[in-house]
Amino acid sequence: MWLLSFLLGAVAIAFAYLSSDDRLERLREIVTEVDPAQDEASVDAVAALVHWGSLGALALIIVVEALLLRGLMHRRGSVRWVQLVVLLLHAGAAVLADAFLVAPGEGEVYLRWMLVAQVVLACAALLVSLLPGADAWFRAKHETYGRPRG
Repeated sequence: MWLLSFLLGAVAIAFAYLSSDDRLERLREIVTEVDPAQDEASVDAVAALVHWGSLGALALIIVVEALLLRGLMHRRGSVRWVQLVVLLLHAGAAVLADAFLVAPGEGEVYLRWMLVAQVVLACAALLVSLLPGADAWFRAKHETYGRPRG
């Protein structure tokens, strides 16, 4: 589930990147509405900062979750609690990305659903890692690594 979450996040970032011109234009209009006195260079800079900052935050969260997943797969159960904090940050980043990157209306609903599905899959993966069977897996004492010696 973590991997599907990462994949959906990467696809959402790719779609947002490929249509960045439309998003930047919409963000320029929003910035101009908020403060009409700004010059065009400032409007462009703020729009670019919001757009690329949203995409960067999502990408950073995905990378951090992937690094934490590596620790999780090496049976470090305490990573689950760090993953919970990162998942909360992930949800916040997804809400901000939705607010800034998804245009109102029916045109870009696919991007919103990818962001929602990404967070839902990450939540489900974290919940599965907290189940009693997973807890026993994290606490397993007798593990074999590599080829048995004989």
